[in-house]
Amino acid sequence: EEIEILRMQKDTIQQMQRTNKGINDMLKLRQGLRSIETADLESMTLAAILDNITDTLRSDIESTGSTLLLNLNDVSEIPFPFFYLQSAFYNLIANAIKYRDQSRSLVIRFEAERIDKRTFRFIIADNGLGFDMPEVKDKLFGIFKRFHAKIEGTGLGLHIVKSIVDAYDGEIVVSSEVGNGTTFDITLKNPIIAS
Repeated sequence: EEIEILRMQKDTIQQMQRTNKGINDMLKLRQGLRSIETADLESMTLAAILDNITDTLRSDIESTGSTLLLNLNDVSEIPFPFFYLQSAFYNLIANAIKYRDQSRSLVIRFEAERIDKRTFRFIIADNGLGFDMPEVKDKLFGIFKRFHAKIEGTGLGLHIVKSIVDAYDGEIVVSSEVGNGTTFDITLKNPIIAS
């Protein structure tokens, strides 16, 4: 019994540490987003951002047999601080892997499109577990909100993504269906560049 109690205490402490780190990361992110108007544009190619993400997630991608299909449509340099884009895309791709459907191979589709000089559209779609949109739509981007109780997480990822999208005068449209996967359709506008 004592061993089991110690194990439970250890699990609780680890979860608290993860939550604390998530809160600190989110606060740093919000502080950075507040000063977005004066931020220097840190151009990095979209391909390099996605390479960073796939390098970080490589072991998860390989161990789960996941496939990431990229269609960048000749979108190369993108005039946004790359840290924020990388954070948003990382959260969505990592979530797709985490919430995959164990009964089939996961396929994640990433598509980019330049709308005009300052506006970009990104679609991240998967064939994972999905969720019941009518049930969760009002809570989807809330802090500490989770929709698959048996899968470990902090409930901060989508909140972070929404914060980044909002900071760039953007829009995020989500469609999802239980058993059929989820699609995030994101439009971002760089506020520093004149229309």
